[in-house]
Amino acid sequence: MHPRLSNRYFNFPSKNQGGIHWILQRVTGGLLVFLSVWVLISLFSAPLLSYALMYEWMACPCRAGGFMAFICLALWHGYLGMEVIIDDYVSNAFWHGMVLSLLRLSLGGGLFATIWAFFEFIL
Repeated sequence: MHPRLSNRYFNFPSKNQGGIHWILQRVTGGLLVFLSVWVLISLFSAPLLSYALMYEWMACPCRAGGFMAFICLALWHGYLGMEVIIDDYVSNAFWHGMVLSLLRLSLGGGLFATIWAFFEFIL
């Protein structure tokens, strides 16, 4: 296909706009490394005696906020990676838009569920 016609017929992102996407992928990955270490340390230092003690331990806003940040960053990092895979391997314009829409819906649902669970713990 001629390079000038590719964006006219397909609504694919421009090949010159990948810098911000690349930076976001690296930033979320780096933050996930630090948050993963924090999550592991937090879970190993948690009282594992009963459900009530674990619930009370998790109800602290700092811990719940850290876990929420970890899950939200993991979802965003996964979304960025899947978006690249879809852009590279789904060539049909209809299916490309359909799969990206489903991916965005699942990201929104995951973020909503995470934030809802955070407020359930805190309130």
